[in-house]
Amino acid sequence: MSIACSEADVGEERLHATRVSLVKDVQTCRVVAVNPEAQDVVSLRLQPVSGGLHDFEAGAHIRLRLGREIVRAYSLCNGPDERDAYVIAVKREPASTGGSAAVHALRIGDEVEVNPPQNAFAVDWSSSHLVLVAGGIGITPIIGMAREAAARGHSFELHYFARGTAWAAFAEELGACAWGDRVRSHYGYEASRVEAEMQSLLRERRPDSDVYVCGPLPLIDLVKKIAATSWPAERVHWESFGGAAVLPAPGESSAVEVRLARANRTIRVAPDETILQALLANDVDVPFSCREGQCGMCVVDVIEGVPDHRDDFLNDAVKANGDCMAVCVSRAKTPALVLDL
Repeated sequence: MSIACSEADVGEERLHATRVSLVKDVQTCRVVAVNPEAQDVVSLRLQPVSGGLHDFEAGAHIRLRLGREIVRAYSLCNGPDERDAYVIAVKREPASTGGSAAVHALRIGDEVEVNPPQNAFAVDWSSSHLVLVAGGIGITPIIGMAREAAARGHSFELHYFARGTAWAAFAEELGACAWGDRVRSHYGYEASRVEAEMQSLLRERRPDSDVYVCGPLPLIDLVKKIAATSWPAERVHWESFGGAAVLPAPGESSAVEVRLARANRTIRVAPDETILQALLANDVDVPFSCREGQCGMCVVDVIEGVPDHRDDFLNDAVKANGDCMAVCVSRAKTPALVLDL
């Protein structure tokens, strides 16, 4: 599950590209292949029952509707020559709230509803060189970027960090593909060695290059910290994979009244629940993924009221405007909010 941002998103056009709005168009897709890729990781090929795939580029994700309240985002692994089916890879998490377990239960012939691809982690192909960094299941969007870069003849390098070969999805393909000489595997490293390798990788920036990192938050934070010394903020891009919902601490928040402008409804959000939880409990279809304020999937427009921003996705300029918010963690500085829902 994922969505992404860069260190310095600027301008309304970029915000619009990274903000995910509600999508009404849903395709029914059939599972046509299920393959084990690593320990607790399977890949699936999802082929539309009717019509073809929607257009997308590397970095895009789709949302799978896996149940009444289970909507999860998964990065596409496709190369540019794979346009007969959506390809995803999913790790089964022990603490899964239903998403990864539901995906792992899918079998060939099963059908699932899929929202069209959206891309908050798009590659800037004007950059002369790409430094691609993946940690664990974070390889899913990164391998798609590598496949497209190779097809374009674009300069890139891929660094893959994992617990070991058994936990490295697509390890066999990465070692045998035509561009395998651009892949560096970093398996089984202790934290100190991971940091040393990252220091070596990012200490000096190759001119006109961008770094893209996807994986667990500690890896992303490490890349951001090291890159901050020599990389322009707008050249550092990341995608995070979420976990459990972040709930308000006891006594930290008061109740909020949320009015939905388009639905003409009013929903009360209790002090001990998030706006996202209240919306879902009231059958409001809101995209979400990380539930930690990291990914931007749940960002919606604010029509009235002042948001109390508690996310790490929106930058300071966007937060100051106050015209959108991440409903998974943010609340309100005013007694009520009017959202464009």
